[in-house]
Amino acid sequence: DTGNHIIRRVNLDGTVTTIAGKAGIWGATDGTGENARFNAPLGMCAGTDGKLYVADSENHTIRCMTQQATVTTFSGSPTEHGCKAGPRLEARYCAPVDISPHPDGGFIICESFGNALFRLKADGMVSMLAGGGSAQSPPTSKSLSNPSSAVCDALGNVYVSVTFSQEIPLIIAKIDMAISKVGE
Repeated sequence: DTGNHIIRRVNLDGTVTTIAGKAGIWGATDGTGENARFNAPLGMCAGTDGKLYVADSENHTIRCMTQQATVTTFSGSPTEHGCKAGPRLEARYCAPVDISPHPDGGFIICESFGNALFRLKADGMVSMLAGGGSAQSPPTSKSLSNPSSAVCDALGNVYVSVTFSQEIPLIIAKIDMAISKVGE
């Protein structure tokens, strides 16, 4: 619930429950349940570890929430934004809008305002896959203009929704090639 700065759950019977944060109160506090604070959370996904990962856009961070609703800052910093790769807590984002799991572990992170797509690997290292800086016109093969969502297929191909150009390009293709020696 972006405008209310909270994470909510919709049960199968249609009831809605606030899981983390307090409606209308924004912040960047790690904590459990209503003691945690978000600032305009947008995209989220479930990790292979069963935790929920949230693109906390106005805090410029990726947050992690356990099944017990304990929220911690997983990557980035709420006190410093930018467009910087590196170890997950030293990486910097400028309003991440979406996060998606990658089949090799870790995540793909869309940063709309920085026109960037990041790869947060399972080992905690963050690298830039595409974009970064201002949008280019005409776009190059690795430029992005306001990426809003990304998804990976089982092979590790990354597809991203690019809002301003209204297209869904294939950004990274993982190609497994068998190399054989002559005469074998």
